Amino acid sequence: MIPNMKFYVVSIVAIFTALGLGIYIGFSMDTEGFITDQQENLVSIVETQFETLIKENKELVEENENVLIKNKEGKKYIDESYDLLIPEKLAGKNIALIESNGDYASSSIGHDIEEAGGNLLNLTTVLNLNKEEIANMTNSIINGNNSEYVRNLASDGKVEAIGNYNQKIDYIILAGGSESDNNTKISVVDKSVIDMAKSNDIKVVGVEKFNVENSYTSKYREYGLTTVDNINTKMGKIATVLSFDAKLGSYGVKGNAESIIPTN
Repeated sequence: MIPNMKFYVVSIVAIFTALGLGIYIGFSMDTEGFITDQQENLVSIVETQFETLIKENKELVEENENVLIKNKEGKKYIDESYDLLIPEKLAGKNIALIESNGDYASSSIGHDIEEAGGNLLNLTTVLNLNKEEIANMTNSIINGNNSEYVRNLASDGKVEAIGNYNQKIDYIILAGGSESDNNTKISVVDKSVIDMAKSNDIKVVGVEKFNVENSYTSKYREYGLTTVDNINTKMGKIATVLSFDAKLGSYGVKGNAESIIPTN
């Protein structure tokens, strides 16, 4: 915790205000002994308060330094874990990233997929599709046999499409989370993607950023997906890469997560 200097300033002002008030009362009563006693008492209070504030400030500075040290150690551990766990985990695998809405971008995972030896083949953001269009789009992405269909959806402003849609994929990352309550949309968009993937025997991992307004991970678990709830962190990216070859689970740091990363 960083020391709050405003607290110290307000405390000191209050002490000196009290000191001035005591002197004023003393003069008003025209009693020399009373003035002297009050001054001595108030000076003693001021000294005690200064000592307390100095001690608290020292403790807060030490606490802040300890937190910074722990954060640095934690970052070093995560970086070392990343370098140890990621390489070749997705060697030769083609992966599609489907964002079920345009509220949160998840494309940064592409770098980590490449670090793991995989290939983020394409990125598709769903904007305005009905259930049938979603199913057809997902089937086209999975099999890489109808790229024109996806391109037409993009031309019509129904999706945003980037990448190669002419090759078959091995896995899908389904990125959810929204700024508003979209339970109805989840049951149409996300569920349709999941159902089509399952019918093609393609594994889907459901992910979202740590700071989403409305989480999708509980619904994703209902639909039988492995989930990662902190895709915008290095640990979340590690969990995503490892989850394709792990058993069904919930990974991340939110309340329903079973562990930070897969361990099997």
